[in-house]
Amino acid sequence: MLALDTSEQACSVALSVSGDCLYRQCIRPREHTKMIWPMIHALLAEAELKLSMLDAVVCGQGPGSFTGLRVACSVAQGIAVGLDCPIVPLNTLECLAYGGWHRSKHVRIWPMMDARMGGVYTAVYAFDSNQMKCLSPMQVLPYDALDQVSQTLSDSEGFYAVGSAWPLETVRAWREQAQQVLDTGPILPEDLMHLGAARYAQHEHVNAIDFKPIYLRRSVQ
Repeated sequence: MLALDTSEQACSVALSVSGDCLYRQCIRPREHTKMIWPMIHALLAEAELKLSMLDAVVCGQGPGSFTGLRVACSVAQGIAVGLDCPIVPLNTLECLAYGGWHRSKHVRIWPMMDARMGGVYTAVYAFDSNQMKCLSPMQVLPYDALDQVSQTLSDSEGFYAVGSAWPLETVRAWREQAQQVLDTGPILPEDLMHLGAARYAQHEHVNAIDFKPIYLRRSVQ
């Protein structure tokens, strides 16, 4: 199984082989198109596998950079169509939340990505016995509308913050409420693979032709 993500500045590729996860990540904004295929071939060579041996492709489908998303999504779709294998779509906010939960084991995770132009991509997730529940829907919001998201969080339980938007000065008021800012870096490729493998085992995949990026413009339930 191959996993891809180019939703923000990082180009991330992971390969699952007999339960082991091999991965590469390179942060070179605007160079995803140049980087992604060499990274895929390097991992396949390391594992001594051929592209034709893949049984599924995991792909971060957004939200994220419009240009960046198209790179991983088009590569994933091209591979899956050629091999007649399914795609496991993962929304990037869920991936960030999963990684934050995996490292902190905190019940409430608030992922927030910089959407540029005065806004953020945001959602809130709760974890219970390895189950992920959405407390606030995936949406794009201006900075001054984040109060409506924070109201979904319990003051007594607090929350952990993950994602590229948290260092922004414009979200400082909400950052100060966080129990801890876990990680403001990109999605880790191993988190992408672990969550993707779990979804694949649950048959949460789609035909390659039906796969579409999430170019988030409004609230998604």
